[in-house]
Amino acid sequence: MFAYSTIPAVATKYQATLPTIKMLFPHDEQSATFAGDLSSAEEIEAFVKKFRQPMIADFTGETAADLFGDGRPILFLFRDKDDKGKAAEKALQAVAPRLQRRLLLSVAGSSEPMDQRLMDYVSVEAEELPTARLVTEPQGTMSKYRLEDSVSETSLMSFVADFEAGRLKKYLQSEPVPSSQKGPVYTLVGSTFESLVKDPAKDVLVEFYAPWCGHCKKLEPVYNAVAKKLESVPTIMIAKIDATSNDVDGVDIEGFPTIKFWRADNKEQPIDYDGDRDVDSFLSWLDEKAARQGSRPGAIPEDTVVETEDVTKCQFCGAVNAEGTQEAMDVHYWRECPMLTQCQFCEQVIEISQLASHWREECEARSAATEAAKDLAPNQCPLCRADIGTGKEQDWLQHILRDGCAGNPRKFQQFINA
Repeated sequence: MFAYSTIPAVATKYQATLPTIKMLFPHDEQSATFAGDLSSAEEIEAFVKKFRQPMIADFTGETAADLFGDGRPILFLFRDKDDKGKAAEKALQAVAPRLQRRLLLSVAGSSEPMDQRLMDYVSVEAEELPTARLVTEPQGTMSKYRLEDSVSETSLMSFVADFEAGRLKKYLQSEPVPSSQKGPVYTLVGSTFESLVKDPAKDVLVEFYAPWCGHCKKLEPVYNAVAKKLESVPTIMIAKIDATSNDVDGVDIEGFPTIKFWRADNKEQPIDYDGDRDVDSFLSWLDEKAARQGSRPGAIPEDTVVETEDVTKCQFCGAVNAEGTQEAMDVHYWRECPMLTQCQFCEQVIEISQLASHWREECEARSAATEAAKDLAPNQCPLCRADIGTGKEQDWLQHILRDGCAGNPRKFQQFINA
C-alpha cells in the first residue's frame, strides 16, 4: 500500500522530516527512511525492493517467485532441523544485518518437495547439509557458487566477500567421466563438455536430457539412429548429457529434451534444434547447418542401415500393436505395458526392474522415495517383494509376464484383442 501526507503531526508521529519517504513493514527493522533522490523513480523502486523481503526468508511456494524475481544475488542456506542445522541458521542470523540487504538470504530444508526441487536446481546433495549456495540470475543463465567450508559466521562473511570481490569460481556439477562409451551417442559430462563440444574440428549436436523425462525416452531410439547413421563420419559428433547431474557454463536449459548444435566454425553461438524429431528431419537439418562438408548427411553412403523403433511390437513386453502407430504405442507404454509402472511419488513411467534404482537416485520426492527403497533387497520386486533370482531380464519377464506379479495392476494383453 502507498500513502502520502503533508500534515506535520503525521511526520512527527513517524519520526520523519519533510519531504521524505518512509517505508513501514512487519519484519526486522519494521521501518526504513529513503535517503536517495526523491525525483528518481529508479532509486525509489530499488529502496522499496530492498526492504520488501525479510532479512532471511523461508523458501516456500509462496516466497519462491519473489526471491527469484528480485534481481539480487540469493544466498541459500540448506539445513535440517538438527543441532548442526540450528547452529548454521544461527550463524546466518548473526551475519544478516552486516550484509545490509545487498543479497537476499533464504533458508531451505531437505524434506519438502519444494526444498528438494530447489536442491536439484542448485546442485545440493542431502549429505552436504548444512551447506550454502549463492546464486545469480536464477531465472536466466544461472551461476552457482558453493560454500566449501562448514557453515559459520566467519565462513559466510568470507564467502560473500569473495563473491563480491569476484574471487569465487562458479560451481559446475559433473558426473565422473565414463570409463567407456556405449552405443553410437557420445556421453558427455560436465568436466568433458568444454574440450569435446568446443573442438573446432567437429560439428557437435548435443541433447540435454533428464533420466526421468518421458519425452527424452521417446526420443532415444530416434537419436540413436541418427548417431548410428553418422558414426563413421569423423567431423561430426552426436552427443548427450544428463542435465540434471551436470552443469555447463553459459548454457541455459529450460526444458527437456533441449537439443543444441555447435558448428565447427562458431563455438560461441550454438544453434537450437528446431526440426521435427524423426531421423529424416534430423539428417536434413544437419545437412543444412553443418559447417564441415564431411559432416553433412548427404555425404553418407545411402546403403547405411538405420535402425528405428519398431512400433508394431512393444520393446518391453512384446505385445503386438495392431494399429501400428506411435500414438498407440505411447498409450500402451503409459497405461498398459505390464513391464512398466508409474512411480507413486513423481508419476514418471518406468520399468519395474528399474523402479528401486529410480527411487534411490532419481525420483523428485527424495525422502519419501528413498524411504520406500531402503528395505528392498537386491533383485527384489518393488511391487510385491518377490525374489527375482539373478535379476536378469529373463527373470523379470518370468516374474511379471508368466508368473504374474501379485502387486502389478497391469496385466499382459495384446493392444487389440483378436
